[in-house]
Amino acid sequence: MMSPLTKIRVTSLLAILCLICFVLYNLFLIISGDSYVLNSETVDGMHEHVISFIIVEFIYQTIIVGFMVSIFYQFYVGDIFSKKNLRLFFAIGFVFILYPVYSYMADLIIDLFFSLEQKSGSFTLNLSLILMPQSNKEHIVAGITILPIAYILNLGREIKSELDDYI
Repeated sequence: MMSPLTKIRVTSLLAILCLICFVLYNLFLIISGDSYVLNSETVDGMHEHVISFIIVEFIYQTIIVGFMVSIFYQFYVGDIFSKKNLRLFFAIGFVFILYPVYSYMADLIIDLFFSLEQKSGSFTLNLSLILMPQSNKEHIVAGITILPIAYILNLGREIKSELDDYI
């Protein structure tokens, strides 16, 4: 039977590998040009704006994945109750909670560009990029769920430091 620390290491390593695969797959979609499809009526200048939006979304995803990989790496090395993990959990929680603001602003800017440059006809954009988790509600729920974990981690860190002082 595996020890709890070994279980943490194995699952953390798997999480790191999955997150890296997630980012690499989206990078592949962006580089290959398979990340979006525009209808034939769309103005040629729209492609730059669409790829700009996709790159901004990819950067957002990479930041969150970077935070998560950092946390799982800390778990992998056995540093579970550290201040760095606490800060990373808070950062992830707040980034998720603030996603609707980012999403609203990005939609506003994209709509402005599309309305200025589109001469006529309808506009259709199909994204193949894997978005996480794909809606404002899910981002807010994820952020609200992650923040208590950060507080619990902080409490565990404080209890561990008090125990270390007594020993």
